[in-house]
Amino acid sequence: MRIVSLIVALVSVVACGGGATQPASPSVVGVWSLQTYNGNPLPYTGTPEQTPGGIAINQATGGELEFGGGSYTVSISIIRTVNGTQVFNQNYSEIGTYTATSTGVVMRPFDIPGSSPSQAAPAVSATVSGSTISFLQQGKPLTFVKR
Repeated sequence: MRIVSLIVALVSVVACGGGATQPASPSVVGVWSLQTYNGNPLPYTGTPEQTPGGIAINQATGGELEFGGGSYTVSISIIRTVNGTQVFNQNYSEIGTYTATSTGVVMRPFDIPGSSPSQAAPAVSATVSGSTISFLQQGKPLTFVKR
């Protein structure tokens, strides 16, 4: 009987991962608002660039990130001016899938069912700290706050 009790106890410990507690994955499901772009508060004005039409400047004015059902969407509003005149409003959009980790999420841009793996962009690791999530987008640090 004592051997049976030891076996049951051993099976219980193994089934529970050796008794170690795994860190909880942060809950990212919901909508997050863009707070900083390239480390600066919004609106963020980019570096002026010379174009054939004159001096062009992009300004990030807002954005949001939404997680749910294993997929995410991110959209960032950008206003482009040339020589001080607004040329167009642009909405940068991205969709993909994500996987929760112990410290945040790994986002897989353009990971769309039925698309070829060559169309997918490299995975992006995002860190969640309290009510903020941060990651690099095309080399620029972005920070979003959960609504």
